[in-house]
Amino acid sequence: MKTVQRKSLAMVPAKYRESARRSQNRQNRFARKTGLPVLNVLMNLVLGSLIVTLCFEVALNLFESGYLTMPKEISQKVQP
Repeated sequence: MKTVQRKSLAMVPAKYRESARRSQNRQNRFARKTGLPVLNVLMNLVLGSLIVTLCFEVALNLFESGYLTMPKEISQKVQP
């Protein structure tokens, strides 16, 4: 990415090159400051969603196969 940024600065006319470099540095600082925390939060949300989905699927499969059953007290209240 740095190579692409350097080459793009070479295409800017000489009189605007310094301001373009400052603008690029400002954008890079913003990306480093905010981009990594945002990416971290999003990846944690994806990981959390996968864990919840996996736990739900495992519990559902265990219930359907008969390994998980409802306690007798509750099942008597549910089925009159």
